[in-house]
Amino acid sequence: MFGNRVASCLLILLWNFVACHAQQASIAPEVSEQERVQLQKDASKPNKRIWTPAAKAQVRLAQIGDRSQMEGIVCELLFGKTAETQYEATVKLGKVGGYASIQALARVMLDDPQYNARPQGFLGRPRDYAIKTLGQLVPGLIETRFQIFPPGATEEQIKSWYNWIQVHREELYKPPTDGWQVDKETCQKYLPRPRKKKPAVQTPSSVNRPAPTDVYASSQPTANT
Repeated sequence: MFGNRVASCLLILLWNFVACHAQQASIAPEVSEQERVQLQKDASKPNKRIWTPAAKAQVRLAQIGDRSQMEGIVCELLFGKTAETQYEATVKLGKVGGYASIQALARVMLDDPQYNARPQGFLGRPRDYAIKTLGQLVPGLIETRFQIFPPGATEEQIKSWYNWIQVHREELYKPPTDGWQVDKETCQKYLPRPRKKKPAVQTPSSVNRPAPTDVYASSQPTANT
């Protein structure tokens, strides 16, 4: 229990750090072909928790327009197997920036989905983190008080923010622009697959073992006929 609380506190501190630097982080210079190859190699690793080299490579590639990496992050946001994966995808999108990140987060803000699994510690709703991140990516859209306390926003305010984003598409249409429209089927190739259980191995002593007998019944005297 104590460990879960510590982990939650670390996640919240990480969120605050990333939120303050979201705009700067989303401005990504181009990379050389050699750097791209190394990034792709790092991003291919299955563990993409936010602090890993794989996650950093995933974000970096998404920033420079790698659609598959962008789709992978959005899949984590919508269909991640754990609440922590979904939360960390919000952080990643805040670092990637661009129109694709804004649209993915706007959809979560509007739909208000639940986590796909119970959080290990304390986490706010996915909608809350989407509002916080959008406040950083689209300056002036969301009042500071709602970035600090997203649950205070009404449904009408949330719909107005979402509609504003749709109306101002051309103003917000900056790279990366693709990869935010995904479905569950598409995401199967990006999310870790559950491990298959190995079949039980029979030991030699368990093979062709005689069926157990009822000792009590066999010990009873047989009635004379």
